[in-house]
Amino acid sequence: MFHALKRHLIRPNRNKERKIKIDDITLTVDPLDEGGMAYDCRQSFEERQNPFYADLANTLNPTVAVDIGANYGFTALVVKAWLPNAKQILVEPDVRVGRFLKANIGSQDPESVAIILAACGERDENTSTFSINPTCSQDNRIQGETGWTKTEVPMVTLDSLLKNCDNERVYIKVDTQGFEPQVFEGAINYLNSSNQWLIKAEFAPHWLASQGNDATEFLLRLIRQYRVVEAPGRTRYMHDTIRSMFRHPLPESGATNFCEYAAKLNRDSLGWVDIYVAPQKFTSWLDDSRQDDQSIHEPVNSRSEKGRE
Repeated sequence: MFHALKRHLIRPNRNKERKIKIDDITLTVDPLDEGGMAYDCRQSFEERQNPFYADLANTLNPTVAVDIGANYGFTALVVKAWLPNAKQILVEPDVRVGRFLKANIGSQDPESVAIILAACGERDENTSTFSINPTCSQDNRIQGETGWTKTEVPMVTLDSLLKNCDNERVYIKVDTQGFEPQVFEGAINYLNSSNQWLIKAEFAPHWLASQGNDATEFLLRLIRQYRVVEAPGRTRYMHDTIRSMFRHPLPESGATNFCEYAAKLNRDSLGWVDIYVAPQKFTSWLDDSRQDDQSIHEPVNSRSEKGRE
């Protein structure tokens, strides 16, 4: 989701690319794209240092990471830093940013990174319509607004992407501007056949409606099939562990109120939150009878060594 944030680079030049330094990550973006320039902000630094990833490595410890809506590859680079041995599957339908995505991460380790220029949804097909936001790549959508450019792209399902991952531990990030219900629909077979996965998804009532989806119905479907919790805006140091959060999943009775709450987190009911979704059935990595391991929030300098153990 594109955040309207004050940025350090107030007047981007007209060069074809701009390099943004985020701690130890260098991200190359299109300086004329608001979505690319948005990475030059405090929130990007927070995400780079987010203790969630150390926690993820010490609980699920994914061997595969899937990024649906990879954009320029920032999240993929963060995941790579924390989970250096995980294979990555990056899905991005916008060919404009696809070349930057390939440059930012695809060239680093082509053996362990697969980049797929396609939309992700409820079915596999050779061509589907995708809408390009002319000013902000982080707000591209399947169904766009008046004046947006429409293009044809392939569509893939998570079931297809993960068909050979039965014995893998999988982390999935989904950010598709309101098309999340279709992404989950195309993942049913995988999600119901495995309990070694965790999903982080955007939940934005306004954008869900823009794609013809009902936020409350979608949330109820998730709650009835899986465990769902609200992701904190910023994971607190030595708090907000994955296991502790999933001790209090959202109940069916709270679905409507939760949707209203999320929408009101911004003006004009344009609010949103992130949610974590995990298997309903018992899984040892999420066993809430275990004590939370305080070592998951180690000093930043020790994270790389631990990730390579």
